[in-house]
Amino acid sequence: MRGHKGGAWGISIVLFTLGVLALVVTSPSRAEERPQLTSTPTPYPVIDVVFTNGWDSTQQRASLALPSTVIQTPVPLVIYVHGSINCSDKAPHHASAVAPGLGQSVAARGWLFAAPELHGERPLDQVPGDIGSWCPDVSSGYRPLGARPAQRDLLYLLEYVRQRYPVDPSRVYLVAHSAGGLTALTTLAKFPDLFAAAVVYWSPTDMAVWHDERLSAGEYFQAENIRREVGGYPWEVPYNYARRSPLTFARNLSLVPLALVHGYQDDKVPYHHSQDLFNAIKQENPNAPVALYGFDGGHSDPNTPYTMAWALDWLSAYTRRSLPGYLPLVTDAGGEPQNPGEPELGPFTHFWGIGWRPWAGPSRWTEAAITTTTPFEISGILSDTVGLTLTLDTGVLGWPEVPAQVEIRPPSPTPRITTTVTPREGVLSIPVRGGRTWVRVLAPTPTPTPTPTPTIGAIAGRVFHDLNENGALDKGEPGLAGARIRLIQGGNLIRSYTTTESGEFSFAGLVPGVYLVEEQNPPGYRDTTWNMQTVEVRAGRTTYVYFGDRVSVLHTWLPLVEK
Repeated sequence: MRGHKGGAWGISIVLFTLGVLALVVTSPSRAEERPQLTSTPTPYPVIDVVFTNGWDSTQQRASLALPSTVIQTPVPLVIYVHGSINCSDKAPHHASAVAPGLGQSVAARGWLFAAPELHGERPLDQVPGDIGSWCPDVSSGYRPLGARPAQRDLLYLLEYVRQRYPVDPSRVYLVAHSAGGLTALTTLAKFPDLFAAAVVYWSPTDMAVWHDERLSAGEYFQAENIRREVGGYPWEVPYNYARRSPLTFARNLSLVPLALVHGYQDDKVPYHHSQDLFNAIKQENPNAPVALYGFDGGHSDPNTPYTMAWALDWLSAYTRRSLPGYLPLVTDAGGEPQNPGEPELGPFTHFWGIGWRPWAGPSRWTEAAITTTTPFEISGILSDTVGLTLTLDTGVLGWPEVPAQVEIRPPSPTPRITTTVTPREGVLSIPVRGGRTWVRVLAPTPTPTPTPTPTIGAIAGRVFHDLNENGALDKGEPGLAGARIRLIQGGNLIRSYTTTESGEFSFAGLVPGVYLVEEQNPPGYRDTTWNMQTVEVRAGRTTYVYFGDRVSVLHTWLPLVEK
């Protein structure tokens, strides 16, 4: 912090949010996690941070744009995913945070903005002509292209921000431009329960098609860059291209609100990419919350009517959805030591705590179509050529910690399997062999604890200033102090109460029966409702009574003078 000149920065440090101060205090011994104050003057604070990506234990950079005032309640978070960059773009994440049309516009709403610098699976200096050989300090975000490490950049940055700032978990959004859409959309598809909605601008959706289009357009350098990161031509490594293509995951993307923005004259990423993804999602689910916004313009067109302000308005209409009754998913979870998939990271988990760990084997797809028919039953189809272990988190599901009944119907002619599985550390683990397998898990319905029948009731109510004198309590009519409320039964006074400014009163612990509630008006008021009301008290219930009063009108009688 001492390297910044001028007194203004000292004031800025003091005015930082409590979350920023927490960053410095919680990790003083780890220099890589200390936020650095930007030297670019902005209306809203911007800090640079370094976080750890658990996929490969690398240190990754990001910039945060913060509201100008202390965050006192949970607020939305927008994670911005950058597109292609050049050798000169040393820190695109920082540029995004200070941009008035990106990070600053988010902070102006009182939201949090986070922009990570992504990284791919393969090095940037593979051959002498590769960018890393002649631009050695090029940003790691040069060509992530939807890589699994880049997907994890988003997840670990989300976790980093949530640990340090009051993020509203139901309002985490993604915004992406161009090739950044590959990372944003594949992450959204594989972890749909973490995000509320996304807006993606002019993104490729089919990597193999996009590569061939770049070749046809004479963009040989860009096509070569794609091959260097993905690992070859589409016909050589089709699986690698498919696992980076949002079109592959259209089924998953039907679960999350998504806006696709694309210019009709785009010559970098043709418009059909967004149209194809939109059609595929709608084919999976005609009611899917996906929208396509086309406009007359080209790639990265600054004149698009769908500005960042528009995107934030669109996103703000959505919160993370509640648990779906049907969960259709496809993942690229398979892998082997030389070409790892996701198993080494633990199971996928989605919505109601359902997940799976694919068994070791060749690269492949895992598909699931799971349904919850009752709160204590899950069933559906699991498909994996090698096999997997289905996992269910009993705590998330609200299931008792007792053995569950499991029925497995493997592909014919293998006979049906019926067994019981006992949860360990809150997780049910069910091995499912390869093939298309139907699985049903049924947890015992817990026996409800008998609730004692209540033997007493209560009376409550309010004395109000009946401003319009209609005898009813209307919105905006205040309570009245000084009214005396008497509770009578069988001609005997049981209790009494004098109201305060709220006008409210209550009598609890009453034996069921018939009572008389009597009001004595506050001084200077006369009644607009009956001052005595008969009330029947029932066990386990509260009966409400309301009394209305208005200001008394003083009458002056003058003598009649006759001539």
